[in-house]
Amino acid sequence: MKAGATTEEAITMVRVPMIRGRRLGRLCAIAFIYMAVAQPGFARADDQKDSTFTPLPPLSANKIAAASAAQDVILGRSLMKDAKKDAEALAAFTRAAAQGNPVAEAYLGYLSYMGHGTRQDDQAAATWYQRAAEQGLVDGQLRLGLMYATGRDLFDPARNLHRDRKQALYWLKQAAYQGSWTAADQMAEIYVLEGVHNGHMDAARAFAQILAEKDDPYAIQLLCNSYNWADGNPAEKKHWCDLRDHLPAYVTDYYHRYRLLEDADIPAPASHL
Repeated sequence: MKAGATTEEAITMVRVPMIRGRRLGRLCAIAFIYMAVAQPGFARADDQKDSTFTPLPPLSANKIAAASAAQDVILGRSLMKDAKKDAEALAAFTRAAAQGNPVAEAYLGYLSYMGHGTRQDDQAAATWYQRAAEQGLVDGQLRLGLMYATGRDLFDPARNLHRDRKQALYWLKQAAYQGSWTAADQMAEIYVLEGVHNGHMDAARAFAQILAEKDDPYAIQLLCNSYNWADGNPAEKKHWCDLRDHLPAYVTDYYHRYRLLEDADIPAPASHL
């Protein structure tokens, strides 16, 4: 504001920029609307689209099916929190399994093995686990291997899946290759128990020792026990049994071995689409 200006001149000098600012704002708004309705690449007012507009590619049927299956798996997992809804969970997993979802297949194996929402059937459980295992799902490979390793359930002689060493070791190896220590431990147990019967304990202990040297608690416990089941080097026995005695108490609880098929975790479905 220049020096000596009258009050009226001062008001005029302030209002002019404000008016100009409002006009500029209106011009910007008009320009934006013009760009939105008239320029290439935007939808026009008459619903015609410019030829340079590139729409998003349509979703493939396979992707839609996979997404739907994932939602059914999530639904099934949620329903399993209520034992009264096991049949509904079974239906959700069945829909997802129809789309080839391996997590749903593993859950169907679990429900068949436990008799939740359906009749108990080891053969059906093994079939569902195998479908998941063949798609590379570690949990399916582990559970199938454990079923073949255990054979008839120790607490329920009516179960009808026969023990199959070849199948057990094959599927346990697949799971171990993908990083399952439980599968590797079960392989070591098979070798050691066989060594007790055939007398080749040095060879039987070799695999367990590889795991134990990597600080695997179950392998350490297994090695110590193996010297109680069959003779061996006293110094080796003392070494592994001393290590076992310093393990946490829960590791030496055999009960968790029998609970394994029920309690082993199944990965979230999102990582398997």
